[in-house]
Amino acid sequence: MAPGKGISAYDAAFEEGLVDSGIYPYNYGPNPSNWNEIIERLEQRRASLSPAQFSDETFQEFKMQNNDVASEAAVMSCVFPTIRGNVATPSGQNRVFNNFEPLRQGFSNVQPDYYNGSLPQELDARVRNELGSYIMPSTQRHSPLLPNFFMEAKGPKGFSDVLKRQATHAMAYGARAMLEIQSYGEDDRVYDGNAYTVAATYHFGEKSLSIYVMHPAPPAEPRGRPEFRTTLIDTWYMHNRIESFRQGASAFRNLQEWAKEKRQEAIARANAKADVIHPGLTIISDAEPGRVFATGENSAPVPKTPLGGSSDSHDQGTAQHGTSRTSGTSRVGDIVGCQSNRQDSAALVSADVGRMVAALEGTAQQA
Repeated sequence: MAPGKGISAYDAAFEEGLVDSGIYPYNYGPNPSNWNEIIERLEQRRASLSPAQFSDETFQEFKMQNNDVASEAAVMSCVFPTIRGNVATPSGQNRVFNNFEPLRQGFSNVQPDYYNGSLPQELDARVRNELGSYIMPSTQRHSPLLPNFFMEAKGPKGFSDVLKRQATHAMAYGARAMLEIQSYGEDDRVYDGNAYTVAATYHFGEKSLSIYVMHPAPPAEPRGRPEFRTTLIDTWYMHNRIESFRQGASAFRNLQEWAKEKRQEAIARANAKADVIHPGLTIISDAEPGRVFATGENSAPVPKTPLGGSSDSHDQGTAQHGTSRTSGTSRVGDIVGCQSNRQDSAALVSADVGRMVAALEGTAQQA
């Protein structure tokens, strides 16, 4: 990942800024409450890495590929696929996260080398519109949302300290996204002490694969920001022995699947909660960020107090960081209501989009 605008993981002040924002790298505090679950899952053996399917010859080919890489891009294209294996989950590579509400002003955007998320259509449009800038990393709204599994790599000239800071920064956005969706529809954030966000790092020089998890913790002060704590699970040296490679690659693949399961659980809960919060409310379209077009009995506009935000808005004492919120309201824009009778339904189908929006806004102003 290359540095972008603002302070990046390549700057000496970056780690200090993370800690000042309540984002702690390298084993600050206790392990997450679901530590045993995570360890049990990552240690499961995989048939794809058994001697019958991953032979000594395959391992030697991997080592030769490792020796030939000359850049970070080559690590991702030549080395990483062997570690990752075949995966059937939405993912992105080297994509700038330019839609997230900043965790701290003045930091560059996160740009992970690789990440997993879920397809936008898996999550109810009502939830997407309310939590948009907290769960949707890119302004390209078809991109995977709710990222909670990351991979960062460094080539022959990369620095391991930069690698760890990049992973920590990416995980903080993933952990916040999971916290937001798991707290959807609640009066306050839900802290269960568990980690649902994973990051792996691969360093070419050390030939090492490290895996971390991150879990959120309640603010240290009233009305403060959530804290995010990183825990190193283990490090495997992938170039030495085939058994060490099998253990590291198994851990990577197992936790990649585990992270997907946690996303699916959170999405299922949020989808069910949306029906409770917005009974009879249907999203017509969420293609335009910042505005929700809805039909139903309960489609009157209501202001929304977001759960998260940038550190600067917190320091200024705005309501953006309040720990309470009102359920059933919109974070990213106005809800434009319309009557759900046959006449209006027919008009929505047949009217020109521009005239429909103008009519809806005029109705909302008169209400």
